[in-house]
Amino acid sequence: MSKNEAGIVIVGGGLAGLTTACYLARDSLKVTVFEKSSMLGGRGTSSDSNEYRFNRGIHAIYTGEAMTEVLEELAIPYSGGTPKVAHILHEGKLYPAPFSTLSLLTNRLLGLRDKMELVRLFRSIARTNPVDVANISVQQWLNDRVRRPRVLSFMTAYAWTTTYCSALDVVSAEVFILKTQLTMRHPVVYVDGGWQTLVEGLSNSAKSGGAQIFKGTSVEAIEEKNGRASGVRLQNGKYVDASAVVLAVSPRETARLIPNLNGAALD
Repeated sequence: MSKNEAGIVIVGGGLAGLTTACYLARDSLKVTVFEKSSMLGGRGTSSDSNEYRFNRGIHAIYTGEAMTEVLEELAIPYSGGTPKVAHILHEGKLYPAPFSTLSLLTNRLLGLRDKMELVRLFRSIARTNPVDVANISVQQWLNDRVRRPRVLSFMTAYAWTTTYCSALDVVSAEVFILKTQLTMRHPVVYVDGGWQTLVEGLSNSAKSGGAQIFKGTSVEAIEEKNGRASGVRLQNGKYVDASAVVLAVSPRETARLIPNLNGAALD
């Protein structure tokens, strides 16, 4: 790659980086993606084991929000299904998860008062503006509203699944409320073939638009000139000139790369 050939450099080949590459390439802009891993997708990748495919991170698409809009707009094909039945495992026994009127009424794990509190709780969730609870954690939100121990246990497990995080004391309640409201209105889709199908679809779309994607290539520093990001320095010491730099990496990686700017602005 010669000087001035990279165009807009995207650091990170996960779902965010690949999606950005698709949009930029679609607008006929020169795009180069650097992904340090040997695989694209980040936490959206899937791995195969004994003829089964396992998602590394999130498992389902919450339809009705930005992700489904983006996939439709970029014409990324996928198929999937929604589970008809969910269960709670408690002390070695399975009970129907109370996600419908029938499953709530027939649930033998929860008592009458438990069920009444659960109904009130979900009604409260439906009426809550997610932005209003952005500054409190999921754990605090639950502790303030749930009194019945079994309801708290169920909602805690449900929140783990909904937010994909067990550290509910640091996750914003906004995420939990928003995701729960989405499931009340739209189906949750588990993607056939795993999330790797989405990664491959985004990658192919970006490449077909002219984007260059390099795997196994780590960006070690962002260079700046006249107060602006001017390029990136790769692990092998090679400098790549860029008209703009987009960071699509984890907060830890961002913190590592941003100090090298010395106050310069990322485009």
